[in-house]
Amino acid sequence: MKKASPFRQKNLKRCWWLYEQTASPFGACCVKVLEKAGFYVLRPKGCHISLVREEPFAQVVVPDHKELDRGTLRAIIRQSGLSVDEFIDLLNG
Repeated sequence: MKKASPFRQKNLKRCWWLYEQTASPFGACCVKVLEKAGFYVLRPKGCHISLVREEPFAQVVVPDHKELDRGTLRAIIRQSGLSVDEFIDLLNG
């Protein structure tokens, strides 16, 4: 595997810092719910956050926006392998 250039590593660190500092409320909330379900942040890229779970394997991309369209949220829930009720329980708990 090719190692990232120092310039790219610096940009990744800056993007991660930016994500930590300016994450919008619902994007961050959705990420926290998915982390409770066993996902971990793979990388932030622009205004999207990639999350992955090893067992059972699933990969989800969450837009880091203030509001998500209900179809987008439904697709995130479906791709994560959760039901809507499980997602709401994790959101409330």
